[in-house]
Amino acid sequence: MKILYLSNWKEKKLPTKEIETTLKQLGHKVESIDDQTFDIKEVIEKGNKSDMILFHEGGVPATSQMDMNLGLLGLKRVLANLKCRKVFWFPYKVWALNELWMESVIPDIDYGFLNDGTWVRRHKYDNLFHLPFGC
Repeated sequence: MKILYLSNWKEKKLPTKEIETTLKQLGHKVESIDDQTFDIKEVIEKGNKSDMILFHEGGVPATSQMDMNLGLLGLKRVLANLKCRKVFWFPYKVWALNELWMESVIPDIDYGFLNDGTWVRRHKYDNLFHLPFGC
């Protein structure tokens, strides 16, 4: 499977490199892009040549309402223009601004995996599953 992996490569709390390495060891062809500096048009082009896009936060900062809204506009534009499977693995607890992230992204993805099992149990989405990070 050809996977486009969109992640923050400077974030030390996420096992980004390990995820990329594991996907490659499983036989997948992985192309990685930094979600802090990505070009929307480039991600759409590369994503449409892939079987799946995998992302964590999609480059959306949870620092303020305004920053999040601007980031979500870009991420939603990417997701709306992709023909491949769209999958996220969200590494944080879902509360405050992360609730807005979920409400905005869930309708546009095929599958979502969350570290926050409580949130998954409380919300009955058919495309969301509990899959905790091992860190």
